[in-house]
Amino acid sequence: MDKNKKKWAKKHKKNSFHQAAKKDSSREAREAQEVSDKGFCVTDHAVYRYLQRVNKVDMDSLKGEIVPEDVKKQILFFKKGKFPVKGYKLIVKNKKVTTIYEQ
Repeated sequence: MDKNKKKWAKKHKKNSFHQAAKKDSSREAREAQEVSDKGFCVTDHAVYRYLQRVNKVDMDSLKGEIVPEDVKKQILFFKKGKFPVKGYKLIVKNKKVTTIYEQ
């Protein structure tokens, strides 16, 4: 990592908003909070497997539904960004859909 990137990272890691956002949004923090509140937690992976194995949701079909064909082409071209879809927005980093927001 070059000097400028290190400086930028160091500066922003000290930012209280950055720390709060990082803490609040981390999967580990959510799971720890759920354990604290309920005594146990159900992980995102467990929910995924429940939908797949118990509810028999075809996950490949669901992924295809989430990312329409025209958006797939955009993702392949741009590799990252915010891609609006009817009713929601895909957030993509390094050709991976990382989250979805309502519009």
